[in-house]
Amino acid sequence: MKKIMFSVFFVYSLLNNAQTPCNNGMAGSYPCNGYDLQSFIPFSTFNTSGGNDSWGWTDPDDGNEYAIMGLKNGTAFIDISDPINPVYLGKLPTYTSNSTWRDIKVYQNHAFVVSEAGGHGMQVFDLTRLRNVAN
Repeated sequence: MKKIMFSVFFVYSLLNNAQTPCNNGMAGSYPCNGYDLQSFIPFSTFNTSGGNDSWGWTDPDDGNEYAIMGLKNGTAFIDISDPINPVYLGKLPTYTSNSTWRDIKVYQNHAFVVSEAGGHGMQVFDLTRLRNVAN
């Protein structure tokens, strides 16, 4: 779980595949609290200008770990099983309009995505579909 939370925290970053050690409470320009920064993924990878929420899921069948990230224009899925080399798998587009706020929670093998955007409602994504995705 520590690996998931650490990798998810830093998925908001600027560059891919750059490890940065934690020194004096900072890993580069990011607060680190004793954890080294493993990798960065820029928002441009997701074709968005920002994001606001992240969550994680560990596949109970194979142990692979995934970050699920709320974006202005949808929800991104990233394989973080190798935190030094995260793999962007794809995006579930927003149901309605772009939004600054998107919230994600996971229960068992499903992600539940909500937004304050008018008419958005709740999107439910079967996370087991990520097992056969490669990018």
